[in-house]
Amino acid sequence: MQKILSNVSFILGLLLSYSAFASQPNNLYVFGDSFSDNGNLATLFQYDFLNYPPYDHGFSNGPRAVEVLATQLTLPLKPHYKLDGNLGSPYVPGTNYAFAGARAYDTRLPPRSPNLNEQVGLFLQTVYGVADPKALYIVFIGGNDLRDARDAASEASAQNLINMAVDAIESNVRTLLKAGAKAIMVVNSGDLGGIPETRTMAVSKHQPSLIKRSTELTRKFNEELAESVQEIRRELHADHLVVFDFFGFSRFVTQEYLALGFTDNQHACFSSVTFTFYAGCNNGLNFDQFVYFDETHPSARTNERIGRAFYAVIPELTR
Repeated sequence: MQKILSNVSFILGLLLSYSAFASQPNNLYVFGDSFSDNGNLATLFQYDFLNYPPYDHGFSNGPRAVEVLATQLTLPLKPHYKLDGNLGSPYVPGTNYAFAGARAYDTRLPPRSPNLNEQVGLFLQTVYGVADPKALYIVFIGGNDLRDARDAASEASAQNLINMAVDAIESNVRTLLKAGAKAIMVVNSGDLGGIPETRTMAVSKHQPSLIKRSTELTRKFNEELAESVQEIRRELHADHLVVFDFFGFSRFVTQEYLALGFTDNQHACFSSVTFTFYAGCNNGLNFDQFVYFDETHPSARTNERIGRAFYAVIPELTR
């Protein structure tokens, strides 16, 4: 009964958080990683396979959650790094700066995915330093930082990675606000302990405690992120800055998967490591029955639910 009440409260919270826009946003800008990348990484020759089934120009078999949100808002969401149209046609900058493999904080030398600071920097360069106050901004990053923390050699190193990731997100949200952005949704991290990748690692390394530890690292990251966002709200009077609880939503979907129409919440339908289908996925014909597309990413059907949940909690634009 306690679990049922908790889940009901969560869904009610989403519904009650809904606020209709005082005015329709005129654009949607996205910063993040593979959870939101709809073609940026796929532009690179060595990742051209992402443009062919079962991939959909990124790590899912269909639109990602931010694309579902864009559809709900009737706004375009093109990858920024991809040429628009045929070779030689004029370049039209896209509004999705998310890049698969990106970290919030990443000081490794290129070649690597643009980190959050670089994504926001490129955006500001494109808009000449002025963020449109009538646009909606999504910052959805940190999962790869958390995976690094999970794999770190010590707890001190793991905590340091979390701290740096949260600091990077805070810094860039402040930058967007100071540049003129008003409505910003920061998405926290889903449960790292619940994804197929972590469960497989726990078995292969004979470390069953890895699952619980990964969940605890996720909680630490999300708690620090929530405190950081609250501080930004207070200091900058950012009334239209919100946090979407992806952790809570992802756990709800995983726990209530049967009621939501899924039949498998444990396995990846497709492996982005071996490039093979899980037997129960029937070569992709059963994608809609799986919560997970691959070892770390949601299936298109799961993304559709996440995107609709995004729409229910997006911040109201100022009048």
